[in-house]
Amino acid sequence: MPTKILFKPVVPETLAFRVVPSPSPVGNLILAASPHGLVGLSFSKSKKIKPGSAVGKSPHLVKAERELKAYFAGKLKAFTVPVHLPASLSPFGRKVYAACARIPRGGVVTYKDLAAAAGRPAAARAAGQYMARNPVALVIPCHRVVASNGLGGYGLGLEVKFALLDREGAIHHCEECGCEGHA
Repeated sequence: MPTKILFKPVVPETLAFRVVPSPSPVGNLILAASPHGLVGLSFSKSKKIKPGSAVGKSPHLVKAERELKAYFAGKLKAFTVPVHLPASLSPFGRKVYAACARIPRGGVVTYKDLAAAAGRPAAARAAGQYMARNPVALVIPCHRVVASNGLGGYGLGLEVKFALLDREGAIHHCEECGCEGHA
Protein backbone atom coordinates (compact mmCIF):
# COMPACT_ATOMS: atom_id res chain seq x y z
CA MET A 1 0.00 0.00 0.00
CA PRO A 2 1.54 3.34 -0.99
CA THR A 3 2.07 6.16 1.45
CA LYS A 4 -1.06 8.14 2.26
CA ILE A 5 -0.65 11.73 1.05
CA LEU A 6 -2.82 14.55 2.38
CA PHE A 7 -2.96 17.95 0.66
CA LYS A 8 -3.86 20.59 3.23
CA PRO A 9 -2.59 24.04 4.15
CA VAL A 10 0.54 23.75 6.30
CA VAL A 11 0.35 25.84 9.47
CA PRO A 12 3.92 26.51 10.69
CA GLU A 13 2.88 27.01 14.33
CA THR A 14 1.66 23.39 14.49
CA LEU A 15 4.90 21.75 13.33
CA ALA A 16 7.10 19.51 15.44
CA PHE A 17 10.75 18.71 14.61
CA ARG A 18 13.19 15.94 15.41
CA VAL A 19 16.80 15.17 14.45
CA VAL A 20 17.45 11.47 13.88
CA PRO A 21 20.91 9.92 13.57
CA SER A 22 21.21 8.17 10.24
CA PRO A 23 23.26 5.09 9.44
CA SER A 24 23.42 6.37 5.86
CA PRO A 25 25.98 8.44 3.96
CA VAL A 26 23.55 11.36 3.79
CA GLY A 27 24.01 12.49 7.40
CA ASN A 28 21.49 13.08 10.14
CA LEU A 29 17.83 13.22 9.19
CA ILE A 30 15.83 16.29 10.12
CA LEU A 31 12.14 15.47 10.30
CA ALA A 32 9.19 17.85 10.49
CA ALA A 33 5.56 16.88 11.02
CA SER A 34 2.20 18.57 11.27
CA PRO A 35 -0.76 17.06 13.10
CA HIS A 36 -1.68 15.45 9.74
CA GLY A 37 1.61 13.82 8.75
CA LEU A 38 5.26 14.21 7.76
CA VAL A 39 5.89 17.55 6.01
CA GLY A 40 9.66 17.49 5.73
CA LEU A 41 12.64 15.18 5.64
CA SER A 42 16.02 16.69 4.99
CA PHE A 43 19.62 15.67 5.54
CA SER A 44 22.44 17.40 7.38
CA LYS A 45 26.08 16.55 7.91
CA SER A 46 26.44 19.55 10.21
CA LYS A 47 28.11 18.83 13.57
CA LYS A 48 26.07 21.68 15.10
CA ILE A 49 22.77 19.85 14.65
CA LYS A 50 22.74 17.12 17.28
CA PRO A 51 20.79 13.87 16.94
CA GLY A 52 18.04 13.67 19.52
CA SER A 53 17.22 17.38 19.28
CA ALA A 54 13.48 17.92 19.16
CA VAL A 55 10.88 20.67 19.25
CA GLY A 56 7.35 19.58 20.02
CA LYS A 57 5.96 16.06 19.84
CA SER A 58 4.20 14.17 17.11
CA PRO A 59 3.27 10.52 16.64
CA HIS A 60 4.19 11.00 12.97
CA LEU A 61 7.79 11.81 13.92
CA VAL A 62 8.00 8.68 16.07
CA LYS A 63 6.59 6.54 13.25
CA ALA A 64 8.83 8.16 10.62
CA GLU A 65 11.93 7.58 12.76
CA ARG A 66 11.02 3.93 13.33
CA GLU A 67 10.34 3.37 9.62
CA LEU A 68 13.52 5.16 8.50
CA LYS A 69 15.63 3.00 10.81
CA ALA A 70 13.94 -0.10 9.36
CA TYR A 71 14.50 1.23 5.82
CA PHE A 72 18.24 1.71 6.38
CA ALA A 73 18.42 -1.75 7.99
CA GLY A 74 16.89 -3.21 4.81
CA LYS A 75 13.76 -4.37 6.65
CA LEU A 76 11.15 -1.91 5.32
CA LYS A 77 9.36 -2.56 2.03
CA ALA A 78 7.12 0.53 2.06
CA PHE A 79 6.63 3.60 4.25
CA THR A 80 3.26 3.97 5.97
CA VAL A 81 3.78 7.26 7.78
CA PRO A 82 1.26 9.73 6.32
CA VAL A 83 2.65 12.62 4.29
CA HIS A 84 1.21 16.14 4.48
CA LEU A 85 1.94 18.27 1.41
CA PRO A 86 0.78 21.85 0.81
CA ALA A 87 -2.72 22.33 -0.55
CA SER A 88 -1.25 24.85 -3.00
CA LEU A 89 0.32 22.11 -5.16
CA SER A 90 -1.03 21.99 -8.69
CA PRO A 91 -3.21 19.03 -9.68
CA PHE A 92 -0.32 17.74 -11.81
CA GLY A 93 2.12 18.08 -8.89
CA ARG A 94 -0.24 16.12 -6.66
CA LYS A 95 -0.44 13.34 -9.25
CA VAL A 96 3.35 13.29 -9.70
CA TYR A 97 3.97 12.85 -5.96
CA ALA A 98 1.22 10.22 -5.70
CA ALA A 99 2.67 8.29 -8.67
CA CYS A 100 6.17 8.48 -7.22
CA ALA A 101 4.91 7.17 -3.87
CA ARG A 102 3.67 4.04 -5.68
CA ILE A 103 7.12 3.09 -7.04
CA PRO A 104 8.01 -0.06 -5.10
CA ARG A 105 11.31 -0.69 -3.36
CA GLY A 106 13.68 -2.17 -5.92
CA GLY A 107 11.87 -0.49 -8.81
CA VAL A 108 12.72 2.49 -10.97
CA VAL A 109 10.77 4.55 -13.50
CA THR A 110 11.90 7.24 -15.91
CA TYR A 111 10.85 10.87 -15.60
CA LYS A 112 8.81 10.30 -18.77
CA ASP A 113 7.05 7.28 -17.21
CA LEU A 114 6.35 9.30 -14.07
CA ALA A 115 4.85 12.15 -16.11
CA ALA A 116 2.71 9.63 -18.02
CA ALA A 117 1.51 8.09 -14.76
CA ALA A 118 0.49 11.59 -13.67
CA GLY A 119 -1.50 12.07 -16.89
CA ARG A 120 0.92 14.24 -18.91
CA PRO A 121 3.38 12.04 -20.87
CA ALA A 122 5.08 15.04 -22.50
CA ALA A 123 5.82 16.71 -19.13
CA ALA A 124 8.90 14.71 -18.08
CA ARG A 125 10.86 17.89 -17.32
CA ALA A 126 8.06 19.24 -15.12
CA ALA A 127 7.86 15.90 -13.29
CA GLY A 128 11.63 16.15 -12.73
CA GLN A 129 11.22 19.61 -11.24
CA TYR A 130 8.72 18.25 -8.72
CA MET A 131 11.16 15.48 -7.83
CA ALA A 132 13.90 18.09 -7.28
CA ARG A 133 11.62 19.90 -4.80
CA ASN A 134 10.37 16.77 -3.02
CA PRO A 135 10.07 17.79 0.66
CA VAL A 136 9.99 14.21 1.96
CA ALA A 137 12.73 12.36 0.08
CA LEU A 138 12.93 8.62 0.76
CA VAL A 139 9.31 8.49 1.93
CA ILE A 140 8.23 9.73 -1.51
CA PRO A 141 11.10 7.91 -3.24
CA CYS A 142 12.32 10.44 -5.82
CA HIS A 143 15.64 8.56 -5.96
CA ARG A 144 13.76 5.81 -7.84
CA VAL A 145 13.09 8.14 -10.77
CA VAL A 146 15.83 8.01 -13.40
CA ALA A 147 16.58 9.58 -16.75
CA SER A 148 15.98 7.62 -19.95
CA ASN A 149 19.74 7.54 -20.54
CA GLY A 150 21.09 6.97 -17.02
CA LEU A 151 20.57 7.92 -13.39
CA GLY A 152 19.63 11.55 -14.01
CA GLY A 153 20.14 14.02 -11.19
CA TYR A 154 19.74 13.96 -7.44
CA GLY A 155 19.98 16.81 -4.96
CA LEU A 156 22.28 14.87 -2.64
CA GLY A 157 24.55 13.81 -5.49
CA LEU A 158 24.59 10.88 -7.85
CA GLU A 159 26.75 8.83 -5.46
CA VAL A 160 23.94 8.94 -2.89
CA LYS A 161 21.26 8.14 -5.48
CA PHE A 162 23.33 5.21 -6.72
CA ALA A 163 23.92 3.99 -3.15
CA LEU A 164 20.19 4.15 -2.31
CA LEU A 165 19.20 2.30 -5.49
CA ASP A 166 21.96 -0.25 -4.96
CA ARG A 167 20.80 -0.78 -1.35
CA GLU A 168 17.28 -1.44 -2.64
CA GLY A 169 18.46 -3.86 -5.33
CA ALA A 170 17.23 -1.61 -8.15
CA ILE A 171 20.66 -1.37 -9.77
CA HIS A 172 23.94 -3.10 -9.33
CA HIS A 173 27.60 -2.49 -9.92
CA CYS A 174 29.78 -5.47 -10.48
CA GLU A 175 33.51 -4.95 -10.04
CA GLU A 176 34.26 -8.14 -11.94
CA CYS A 177 32.32 -7.34 -15.10
CA GLY A 178 32.37 -3.53 -14.74
CA CYS A 179 28.67 -3.24 -15.42
CA GLU A 180 26.31 -0.69 -13.98
CA GLY A 181 22.64 -1.03 -14.60
CA HIS A 182 19.24 -2.15 -13.54
CA ALA A 183 19.06 -5.37 -11.57
